[in-house]
Amino acid sequence: MARMAGHSGHYFTQCHVLFVSVICLARGPHGATSQPSLNTTLTENSISLKRSKRGVSCSGAGAGDYIAHENDCRKYYVCDDSLEPGEAQRCFLGKHFQSSSGSCVPSGEAGCSLPGPATCDYHVVIEAATSSSVFSNDLANHAPKFAVDGLLSNTQYGFFMTDRFKYSWLDLHLATPKRLIGIKLTSRSDMYIDGIEKIEIRAGMDPASGTLALLTHNEKVGYYEGPAAQGETFTIMFDKTVMAKYVSIQLTYKLVGLTYGWLWVNEAVLVKEKVLICPLKESKFEQLVDPETINSINTWQDCAAKCQAKTTCEYWNWEDADGGNPNTCTLMADYLEDLSHPNFVGGNSKCNEKTVDAWLTCSDTDPTEGITGNANVRQMQLLPTHLAHRVQCIELCRPHGLMYAIFNSEEKKCSCLKKLTFPNGCLYPQECADKKYKVYSVSDVEESPSCSHLYYQKQVLFWDFYQVAGLKLDCKFSLPKFKNQDDIWIQDGEKIAKSSIMFADQLSRDNPDQGIYLTDKALNEEKLWESTTHPIQFPWTESSGFIHGNHLVPIIFHFGRPERSVIVWGLRFLKSQLIKNEPVTINMWYTYYKDVERETYPDDGGHPLRHPNKAKDDEPLTLTISGSDLDEHGIFYLKDVEDPNKPLMFVASSIRFNADYGDEPLNFDFVGSFFDFEVASTGKHGDGKADEWNTRDINNFYITEDGTEVTKAALSDGSALKHCDSHCNAKVDTAFVGIRRIDTSSFSCMCFSQESSAIIGQKSPHHLWDAR
Repeated sequence: MARMAGHSGHYFTQCHVLFVSVICLARGPHGATSQPSLNTTLTENSISLKRSKRGVSCSGAGAGDYIAHENDCRKYYVCDDSLEPGEAQRCFLGKHFQSSSGSCVPSGEAGCSLPGPATCDYHVVIEAATSSSVFSNDLANHAPKFAVDGLLSNTQYGFFMTDRFKYSWLDLHLATPKRLIGIKLTSRSDMYIDGIEKIEIRAGMDPASGTLALLTHNEKVGYYEGPAAQGETFTIMFDKTVMAKYVSIQLTYKLVGLTYGWLWVNEAVLVKEKVLICPLKESKFEQLVDPETINSINTWQDCAAKCQAKTTCEYWNWEDADGGNPNTCTLMADYLEDLSHPNFVGGNSKCNEKTVDAWLTCSDTDPTEGITGNANVRQMQLLPTHLAHRVQCIELCRPHGLMYAIFNSEEKKCSCLKKLTFPNGCLYPQECADKKYKVYSVSDVEESPSCSHLYYQKQVLFWDFYQVAGLKLDCKFSLPKFKNQDDIWIQDGEKIAKSSIMFADQLSRDNPDQGIYLTDKALNEEKLWESTTHPIQFPWTESSGFIHGNHLVPIIFHFGRPERSVIVWGLRFLKSQLIKNEPVTINMWYTYYKDVERETYPDDGGHPLRHPNKAKDDEPLTLTISGSDLDEHGIFYLKDVEDPNKPLMFVASSIRFNADYGDEPLNFDFVGSFFDFEVASTGKHGDGKADEWNTRDINNFYITEDGTEVTKAALSDGSALKHCDSHCNAKVDTAFVGIRRIDTSSFSCMCFSQESSAIIGQKSPHHLWDAR
């Protein structure tokens, strides 16, 4: 698209070639052109229980010997008869493999410092148990440890039992405090008298002590009247959710003619609050409500989709190919507890491949403190406050090969780590409301196939270099214009015009008085980020957005003071939100202050409104939009009213907008770029330097060849551009032209529409060693 000096260019109804970019194709190791994989799997990040693909060696070991896993402290291999490592085995919960002893020991004793991946287990770890007494002091058969060893006894030995004393108790000690909602107990199986009965449960942060008296040390949270049947397993739900490190079970009843008795427990399991993580790994759901089992489901993502499609499904649990019932999906209305199990993945109905949160844990102190060296830690540059969020931080860490993203949610800072230890265990989100540092696993979030996917679907709007499609590239749709070290204005972001105009605008956050503001029909004014009328936030959620109400009540968006203008060619939505009330009818008018100054159309009392496609028509541009009208990223590209095959673009300093979406919020933004008329009309910036917008080249990009490219004979770049222009002008939806030199006498041309998915990202000059 050419901008004509001295002309306002208030709308554009025909645009065959918007910009010219020199675009590089992804190349293989020998220089051959190839398509980069869009589903790159990093072997070193694999957490498969199958045989390691990195060639772990049993050299120096014998058949049956144990060797450490290459990147997971909880795993080890058993060498087979051919001295090859067999399938990976896993230590029990709370333990790591220790190479020196060839055994699983408590994690704090193993001395393992492997980089990961982290296997954070949120299940309750009962570290120890104490009691008021032990039957006949027989520690070999009735010690407190038998209540928490994970084994059920069906004999008169191997379960916990006290002596026959008044108010006997058992106290369970957790490795770390957990939010608990209940306790599951199993009575002894060999009894000839009544089972567990009249017990009181207390939970809190203090251990039990003393004998022959009722405990008062922690809050009472439950009571069980009983009696339990022989070998019966039953659950006592607490009166409230409680954060506890100690849970006591105490007898309160009187036997006939006696005031004391035995307490016996075959097995005790604590029930924690549901963990709100997506997905919840290594978790098998138990005590299911209204379960439905579906076979031959190959991924947890497919299982999650089955749950979303069933209106009564609230939770799902998937068993992987290595489980006892391989590739099985269970849908349910509810579950009571989840047990640690390496072959299961679970989640709620809202958890799917697009909502993976990569959560690991949190901390009061900075996990990067005391760690040095770029290979081990990186403190990322300070992010603009309005663009900082957890996925933004995760994606900044990815190209550096660092596995853990540390997001300081208070100061909006991001840092990255290669290794991470969990001295206080793994805490889940409900336990972390007051914690400053949130820790995420980079490898849990799937790598994006393009900058567009990263930008629009993951809402990673900060301009930086990232790893997409296995390449390290610049993704700078929101990059404001700037002068480089050679005193030349760089305007790549403006030229490609794919910015999320309102939500990526730094001026609106840094200097609200000059940034974007909103007015209603009565001209009541609110600054974008200070609005109390609209529940806007970033990143977007399905409960955030602009409230439109009745379609007769518009919102007028003003792009700044003094007047700032934008060029708009599309609208961006949160696709999952829009389809809830589709189709949505939208009306838009625009005002461009330079058109008013030049009397292109009358002032109309200071608030002239014009149809974006018709210079002197004050009727709105009316659009009816459904989810199917949006591209994969949630963008609706504007089309010329008279010829829908052609793109529509217009320049505006304010836009009047209303959507028939009821009283629910609707997220949206304008897609395009900021536009400076004074610079465009003179061809120079205020410092006298040339306006780079007026040059057609954008930059070098990686693209995926799609078979539409053609070869043109040309000796010079100028001649190649002329031939490619002619070729692409014949395609009415062309927005960008790509040119690649093949040899000294020929070039390859590709034509790209606005929504082209073939453009992967911009080649980064700072990371040429990664180009391929």
